[in-house]
Amino acid sequence: MSELVKHAKREFELLGWPGDDDMQAMVCKNILELMQAFADQRHSGTTAPYVISYFERLAHYGILSPLTGEDDEWIDRAEEFGKPCWQNNRFGAVFKDEKDGPAYWIEGKLFRRPDGSIFNTADSRTEISFPWIMQAPEIIDTDEEGNII
Repeated sequence: MSELVKHAKREFELLGWPGDDDMQAMVCKNILELMQAFADQRHSGTTAPYVISYFERLAHYGILSPLTGEDDEWIDRAEEFGKPCWQNNRFGAVFKDEKDGPAYWIEGKLFRRPDGSIFNTADSRTEISFPWIMQAPEIIDTDEEGNII
């Protein structure tokens, strides 16, 4: 067992994981498998952060290069949504309502309640142009009911 896996197990134990929770047990097992695979690759202090940064981005279905907006990036979702709708197949939070219409990012504006919780609404849409790569969304503070302050 690698030192990295030992470290992860020790941290899990400090949290009381997995306890009696079957789902948490599965998650811990999955994480330990990923940690062992990473340890087996024997990365240096230079390559480890590099690999981690790309792995994290891709594991979140992130993109590594700008969206182009070309036809091959779109999936027709009209049947699922019951109206004309195209979704980007590289970054699922980008849509357009018409085949040749403008594209928008459904999380371009996020709303934050006083407790720190974040949510999006139909008002979160932000029109985008290509080439496009995700930027940090605009954060808009609201009251407890979600009204803009």
